[in-house]
Amino acid sequence: MRPVVPEEVGDLLKWRPLMLFNKTLLGPAYIESIVSSSPALVTSQGGKTLPLEVWYMIIDFSKRCPESHRYSLVRPKLLQTSAGGDELVCERYKRWSPFGNIKDVREIEMYRFYLAHPDRLYNPALDSTCPNPFSFPSPNFGSPCAIPTALLASKTKFLHLELTVPDVINNLEDGYCTCCSGNRVFGDDFVLSGASARWYRQLASGPIPIFLAGFFICPVCVGLVHALESIDVHGSTPLYREEYKPWLLDRVESLGFKRPCFAYVPNSTESLSKSIATSIARSVTISLMDLCKAHNIRITP
Repeated sequence: MRPVVPEEVGDLLKWRPLMLFNKTLLGPAYIESIVSSSPALVTSQGGKTLPLEVWYMIIDFSKRCPESHRYSLVRPKLLQTSAGGDELVCERYKRWSPFGNIKDVREIEMYRFYLAHPDRLYNPALDSTCPNPFSFPSPNFGSPCAIPTALLASKTKFLHLELTVPDVINNLEDGYCTCCSGNRVFGDDFVLSGASARWYRQLASGPIPIFLAGFFICPVCVGLVHALESIDVHGSTPLYREEYKPWLLDRVESLGFKRPCFAYVPNSTESLSKSIATSIARSVTISLMDLCKAHNIRITP
């Protein structure tokens, strides 16, 4: 996705794509527009002002932890003029078919098309019967929002377009993804099967090598390009498993996601080891308790 710039407001009203509105950053963008003109315009009740550098520090601080920001999916509707200037009025979507439920690569492409053309029911360039997630069963809107167009020139970017499937999943759907269960990677350390094999087959566009095993970046919530990159590295780079996994984790983290922990990723050797260790510890604990009970030994904390 990319930030909206003031010069394209007219085109947006003709095109009317879906956009990501960061409600948390709207206030900081407004403050920035004021203090950039003159810091003296913002004063305390006692008439005191802050230096411009301090205001910028405050604004930069507000941009941290984007995962805790509040977002809305909006669509431009009309331009209205108020006492403060022009405002872009947008419809606010409340409900749609979850992007995290996408089941194949073609649906990823179709959903991205529908983000740019929410009124369309199909894409003539793609042979797919995938329904529009925004019109099925019916559009559901909340109260509209009015965005001052002057704020679009702010360095604090709060409105974005050219959205992708990961943009929606990670900012509007709490990262929920059926492909990877929110782990950002999918696969199997023993042999690919089931859904993992199906995803790999679609991404690699060919048959799966016999006994293929490994983990790959999730194409749904992280992105198709990055998923293909991980498949390429896994298949063409002579990395041993102990070297490939750290690369995979580093790559996911470099893309702005929380570093996955394989101990909690199903079908990994780490999760199997953790499960075995937990089972052994539980069995030992039960055996010790039975032994103490048999010999009338009381354990006190």
